[in-house]
Amino acid sequence: MAYSIFAGTMADMTYEEVELAAKRKASVLLPVGVIEGHGPHMCLGVDTYLTYALCQKVLNNLKEKGRSTLIAPPFYWGINRANDAFAGSFTVKRSTMSALLLDIMACIRQWGLGPIFLVNIHGDIHHNRALLDAVKDAYCRHKIEAGLLLPDFLSPACKISGSENYILVYKMQEFEAIDGYADIHAGAMETAWMLNNFPELVDIDMIPSLPSSQTSASELTIWAKGGMPAKRVLPKAYCGDPASYDRVKAQVFEKTLVEEISRAIISYLDKNAVK
Repeated sequence: MAYSIFAGTMADMTYEEVELAAKRKASVLLPVGVIEGHGPHMCLGVDTYLTYALCQKVLNNLKEKGRSTLIAPPFYWGINRANDAFAGSFTVKRSTMSALLLDIMACIRQWGLGPIFLVNIHGDIHHNRALLDAVKDAYCRHKIEAGLLLPDFLSPACKISGSENYILVYKMQEFEAIDGYADIHAGAMETAWMLNNFPELVDIDMIPSLPSSQTSASELTIWAKGGMPAKRVLPKAYCGDPASYDRVKAQVFEKTLVEEISRAIISYLDKNAVK
């Protein structure tokens, strides 16, 4: 998709360009990902790459709708519980992640830019709770205009009331089950999504040799707790059926996701009279 995950972000801008964007009160998308095992056929940075690509497309969508927007350099020091036994799956303390995100948001506010929107596709509940900690602290205690884009299916686990001004809940289609089994991590959908955006980071020749993990509900519970028991449940670090990937379905999924996130952001901006 691009030469690096810095392409098209603030990292490739000059300070003068950022200053001009601040005068326009441009909003900021902050991609938040992780580095973790995604099967033997994909790189560790899948969540970071896909969140970056998603933000690029959301930015383009917002620009078409007349909304000035920047993308912050991607953040990838998140929390991995389920895959923490796999080499290369970095994880940090909840307090560390929240504190670093708060510092990043404080910098953006200091430069005079507009609202900050945290975008994340990593489903680990501990990771998402750290995001909630950071954005709540930023908004409520430090008066930083920031909001977390949160998919609706995570709201119950995150104990969202719906009245929080710093939470932007949006509809997100969950990955479809395949033959009755969950396909939620490095399976058909994520594999197709990566092939559509970063084909050079997917070993397409290996995919046909990867059988469906056929992970049961009870095994998913074990996997979610991490450690060696999780690795025994999913020894190849994927949950689903990579060989069943469908690139057209992934395109539709991504397009819908871009529209839903853009809608949530525009609704927030209009509600708060920030143009």
